[in-house]
Amino acid sequence: MLGLAAASPHALILGAPLYDATVPRVRLIGRYLTHGMVALNTLSLAIRDSMCGYRVYPLTELVELADGATLGARMEFDIEVTVRLSWGGTEIVICRRQ
Repeated sequence: MLGLAAASPHALILGAPLYDATVPRVRLIGRYLTHGMVALNTLSLAIRDSMCGYRVYPLTELVELADGATLGARMEFDIEVTVRLSWGGTEIVICRRQ
């Protein structure tokens, strides 16, 4: 992830978890409902997993966003920042497991 961030310093680098058959079904359904709402709000499928905690924020863009908006302080922070950065045109890069 850090290599991707170094190569694209103004991009939001997002992780994307891989699930196997042991993931609780209710968790998976909840995540996909959230992903659907994010896709609807951004009109894009670029954000594969808005809830994955593995991410690298572009510092300049994040500071500009925080200066101009009141952001959530809890679990909504990651989703809100991801959506707002997407609205602002920040490039989204998905880090895929190798």
